[in-house]
Amino acid sequence: MAAKPAPPCVLRTFAPSDAAAFQTLRLQALQAHPAAFFSSPEEQADMPLDAVAQGICPSPDSWAIGTWHNDQLVATMGLQRHQPLKLAHKAEIWGVYVAPTFRGQGIAHAMLARTLSHARSMQGLQQVQLGVLSSNHAAIALYLRHGFVRFGTEPRCVYAEGRYHDEDWMLLCALSPA
Repeated sequence: MAAKPAPPCVLRTFAPSDAAAFQTLRLQALQAHPAAFFSSPEEQADMPLDAVAQGICPSPDSWAIGTWHNDQLVATMGLQRHQPLKLAHKAEIWGVYVAPTFRGQGIAHAMLARTLSHARSMQGLQQVQLGVLSSNHAAIALYLRHGFVRFGTEPRCVYAEGRYHDEDWMLLCALSPA
């Protein structure tokens, strides 16, 4: 599968002016799939737009991408380097979401390819990790196709929808030389 979403979708990093669109899609994701994210809709709704903008705009240690269909944000994915010096060789993928009507079009694949390409350009970054619900077989298959391996499962990681959900932890090593 090519690392390009179906036209007329466009992948791009976020600008501060995208904060409201990100907030809207993020709230949709949190409401539709409460177990898949650590944040709650209430916590996200209380976040000021300037804080949202700061969280999604590129910096030396973080990066986020959105997929746009015309003027509508339809998918998100972020990358955040760990801050302690002893952990700075690692980054985590966060906030992966594709709106339901845009699934199955290669958008997540394209965003992950672009995010991993950016990760490879980050000086000293050697590995990327992520957490995914153990029940999300489509996402796990995507990550496996991109070279991630499971390194553990956290039982009862998230409590949502009146029950506990397990999370698989996955890792992609050897992004750049040590």
